[in-house]
Amino acid sequence: LVPCSPKSYARRVTTLKSFFGWLYAIEVLAVDPAAPVIQESVRAPLPRILYDAEVERLSRTARDLLWSPTKPDARPYLLVLMLLQTALKKGEVVNLTLNDIDVSNPREPVLIVRYANPRYAHKERRLFLGPAFTPVYKQYLRIYKPDERVFECTARNLEYVLNDTAQLANIEGGASFETMRWTSAVRSYRFGTPPEALRKKMGLSPITWRETLEKIKKLASPGM
Repeated sequence: LVPCSPKSYARRVTTLKSFFGWLYAIEVLAVDPAAPVIQESVRAPLPRILYDAEVERLSRTARDLLWSPTKPDARPYLLVLMLLQTALKKGEVVNLTLNDIDVSNPREPVLIVRYANPRYAHKERRLFLGPAFTPVYKQYLRIYKPDERVFECTARNLEYVLNDTAQLANIEGGASFETMRWTSAVRSYRFGTPPEALRKKMGLSPITWRETLEKIKKLASPGM
């Protein structure tokens, strides 16, 4: 047998029990051979987040790179600000175009998450970025001069940018898009964002949100 993760094993057990239960229900089988199999739900471990001190160090390090006297780079700080404010997924960040960001009102810049596939229309959303975003974004545009997409590089390149900045900030374990997404969600919850508003901000379905909210609550508790 090929080893699998506990979550994959649970899905396989669910599939087998459903299949044999159906065969038994339509009387193809006299007994249900899967009935005695115990089905235990498997919960994924809590995701990793950055603590407040780590967020401060990451932000300060990215800001220092922006104002470097030798080679100023606005991309790390722009990426950190964007992820902390929006909780975007990596794929959503990579697909952002210049038309998806509106800084016509500098004090209330807006980011729009769009999906080309109609089946993901429910994930589309409008997110506010905060006034600190606008000057950094404008400096980024002056330095990088993107033509169409905001980040005209691969997802792997952005992962390197994020993780390299985290290493410079002496954050043990570095930082990933997933870590930043959960960090943003937990910080929003702690700041009092209503659960339904937070669900929409993350672009999650009501079913997926149930388990996600429980994890956010645990991560936001004082003992964590």
